[in-house]
Amino acid sequence: MYKYYIFIFILSYISCGYDQYFFEASPANPSEKIQSLLDGLGQEAITQSFLRNLQDTITLKSGFRIITEPNDICDQSGKLLNSGTKPLYCNELDVKVTEIKKKGELIIHHLFTKTNSDEILNYEKIVKLNIICDYTPLFVSANQFVLLQSPTTNFVNNFNLYYGTSNKINRNIEIGRGIDSTNNADKAILSSWPIGNSNVVDGYQFSSRRLGWLILAQPLASTNPKDMLKIKVSGGRDDANTRVFAVFNNSNTVIECQYNKDEKYFYHNNIPINTDMKILSIASVNNTWELGKTNTTFDAQNPINVEMKPTTVQEINDSIYGL
Repeated sequence: MYKYYIFIFILSYISCGYDQYFFEASPANPSEKIQSLLDGLGQEAITQSFLRNLQDTITLKSGFRIITEPNDICDQSGKLLNSGTKPLYCNELDVKVTEIKKKGELIIHHLFTKTNSDEILNYEKIVKLNIICDYTPLFVSANQFVLLQSPTTNFVNNFNLYYGTSNKINRNIEIGRGIDSTNNADKAILSSWPIGNSNVVDGYQFSSRRLGWLILAQPLASTNPKDMLKIKVSGGRDDANTRVFAVFNNSNTVIECQYNKDEKYFYHNNIPINTDMKILSIASVNNTWELGKTNTTFDAQNPINVEMKPTTVQEINDSIYGL
C-alpha cells in the first residue's frame, strides 16, 4: 500500500509539471509529438452554466453576444431545448466559447485561414461555440439560426460567415462557406445594441445555422501577382518531424505549409508577392524540440531559409502566443 501511494504522488507531480505534460513516450512518431505539444498549449474554453433553460442573450467579457430564441436549439433527435410544451430536460446546461484573440492560437487549434476550395482568408472574428446538455452536444434547429454580435470600432463590409469542420485525417479544421452563402444570409451587417447605462455599441451582426467553429472573414485582398512560397528548413528537416507555418503581418491570415518530397522544401501556393510575414517552424528530433523563426518579405525569387535551433516548450509557447 505504501508503494502504491508513492506511485500516485509521483504521477500527480509529473502531470502538474509544465514541461512534462506532452509525455515524450506516448506519441508514436515526431509528427504526433508536435500535434500533442500543440494540443497541450491550448487554453480552456470560457464556460457559462445554466439550470435547464438557456438565457436569450449571453454576453462575454469581450462584448461578444450570443442571442437565441426558444426554438433555436435542439438535441440530435430534434427535441427543442426551450419548447413551450415538452422542453429538453437538462440537469446542467453549459455554453462553451473559445474566442481567438491572437493569430498564434490558430496554430494551436489546427485552424488555418484557407478554405476547402484553397481560398486564402483574412479573418475578422473567430469563435468556437458549443452548447452542451448533460455532456451531450446540442445543435441549431432546422431552419433556425443563432444570432451573433461582435463589437468593432472599424466596421468593414463584405465579411462572410465560414464554418470550420474537423478533419479526422490530419486533425486540421476544414473551412467552408456558410450554408446560406447563395443568398447572403450569412453576410455580416453593421448593427448597434444597448449595453446598459444608455450606452450603445456598434459591431458586426451575423446569423449562424451551426455551432462549432465560426469564422467571420473575407478573401485575402491583394492586387499583387501571386506565386509559390518556398521555405527551406535547416538540418534536412521534413514533414515527418517538422511543421512550418506562415503568419501574415498585415492581415489576419495564418497558413500551414506542405512539403515537397522531391525538391525538399516546404511550400504554399498562391501567396501575393511582397507579403510581409513571419515564418515559424517546430520540429521534434530525437526526443528534443527545435524552433525556427524569421521575419521576411515574400519576393518569389529565392526560397526562404529558416535556421532551426534547440528550444524548450516554454519558448515554443511564448513564440506562438507572441504572433
